[in-house]
Amino acid sequence: AISIAGDINLGIENLVLDTAQISNLDNSTNIISAKNFTLINSGEDQVLPTSANAGQLIVNSELINFNGGSYQFDGYESASFNASGMVAFDQSSRLDFAGDNLNINAPLVTGTDGSALMIDAVNADVVFNNSGSAADLSLLMPSITSSLDLSVNSLLFNTSFSSSGGNFTVESNQDIEIGDSAIIDLSGTQRDFIITNEPVDGGAVDMRSANGNITVSNGSVINIAGDNTGSDAGKLDLEVMNGLMTFNGDLLASAADGFISGEVDVTAQSISSLSEFNQKLNNAGAFNKRHIEVIAGDIVLGDNDLVKSSDIALIASQGSVILNSGSAVDASGVQGATIRLVALDNIELNN
Repeated sequence: AISIAGDINLGIENLVLDTAQISNLDNSTNIISAKNFTLINSGEDQVLPTSANAGQLIVNSELINFNGGSYQFDGYESASFNASGMVAFDQSSRLDFAGDNLNINAPLVTGTDGSALMIDAVNADVVFNNSGSAADLSLLMPSITSSLDLSVNSLLFNTSFSSSGGNFTVESNQDIEIGDSAIIDLSGTQRDFIITNEPVDGGAVDMRSANGNITVSNGSVINIAGDNTGSDAGKLDLEVMNGLMTFNGDLLASAADGFISGEVDVTAQSISSLSEFNQKLNNAGAFNKRHIEVIAGDIVLGDNDLVKSSDIALIASQGSVILNSGSAVDASGVQGATIRLVALDNIELNN
């Protein structure tokens, strides 16, 4: 473990810290500036927290790399990781943070093939922001199937996460907001394995808020589409058990002919403008699965509302499902399909 007492302002070209724990012993401010900053834990065990959470950690770098293992930050109320190039991760990495505020500022977050970064900050309000600079893509090859897994009190994600076929997972106690500059690109691709190209399917976005809202802001992009030369699209799962789901961003979820388009599964106490959200799903090309459950209130389809998918479920847990004149539920196709309309109260088909 590394223990720090007193304010520090360290400047260095390259810094690699191989440790399980960094502890602030006296509520001081610790600033580290390095061209390349790497955290790795090659086998050291974490120890129990020893300090009150009142210190501040600031890391400034071009490239911040989480290079495998688990790291605990002890004694910090707030921590900021500022990367002008990118935040990258390798192997399986885990950052444990017990403070109140965690900020990660970078134009791009990504990992090497098959890698994972888990951030366990269940007490913290976590913010990912674009640092204002352009990502230096020469620092890291485009990745496939890497995962970013966040456990937070609340989340504002307003930068780019990119990994073909990857996973973006959020478990939050309070609000989740995908900001107006966010790009979550998990689209499929063709990976050149020298002998042959192999398709990589689109990835999965899974966001769950226990007691807050989920907002996908206008200007943001979530891309789970398949590769246009041939791979399946991915999945979008949203769960808002006690709040409002608002989806104003863009979704890409199509697939080439002969491949499977996107799957969408939403459970929410309420949905802001179900009609507009459904139209976004149509525009996105998400036609393989569309399950929408509203916990409080009715599901109402009006004029020109078309719910189209090979697997459709509309569920009003405490209300009615109402299909007014001009609306349609369409599961037609060559293969078998499913339509389920479920309501506590009424199912109304109004001509």
